[in-house]
Amino acid sequence: MFKKQDSDVLSEKISEFRSLIISYAKQEVRDPLAALFKWTALGLIGTVFVVIGILMVAIGMLRLLQDKVSAFENELSFVPYCITAIVLIAAAVFFLRSARKHN
Repeated sequence: MFKKQDSDVLSEKISEFRSLIISYAKQEVRDPLAALFKWTALGLIGTVFVVIGILMVAIGMLRLLQDKVSAFENELSFVPYCITAIVLIAAAVFFLRSARKHN
């Protein structure tokens, strides 16, 4: 019923089908996931740099208030910390509202 040539053709078709399925899976699963991980990693690196920048600005503002404003000496030495905390909280609220508005 089946000849040797028919079984070779059938095994060749099965091999082609298997390679087609594998290449399709790579195209539709692996490549988008690789792109997703790439952009996620870049976003996390950017977030780290932004957070470091915000902390540096906050520390600079604190040092400026402590060194240059003579009203915050002695009993009012806690006020620069409060001002810096309020500014950071206001910036966080602003950025969160901005992010929610764009979603």
